[in-house]
Amino acid sequence: MVVKWRVREIAERRGITTASDLAHRAGVNKNTAGALWNGRSLRADLDTLAKLCKALGCTTEELLEYLPDADSGGKMDPNTPDGIRTPGHAASVLITV
Repeated sequence: MVVKWRVREIAERRGITTASDLAHRAGVNKNTAGALWNGRSLRADLDTLAKLCKALGCTTEELLEYLPDADSGGKMDPNTPDGIRTPGHAASVLITV
């Protein structure tokens, strides 16, 4: 995986123990909150990110963690938009703006 969601980790540090509670506090859809909570979401829109940041008192940089892929040696994939590294397309996270 190239980018990891840290939503659950940050939420739990702030006393939010379920994705449902996060959805309620942030004002986002429960399915969206659940996917982000479990690290399954492949993208999120800016409105959702803003709501999460406001509810969690964090920045977008804190919600995501970049993990270099050992197999690629840090090389960018020239066949993807902006050269985004994609070691396993299904496992990669692409945030579209």
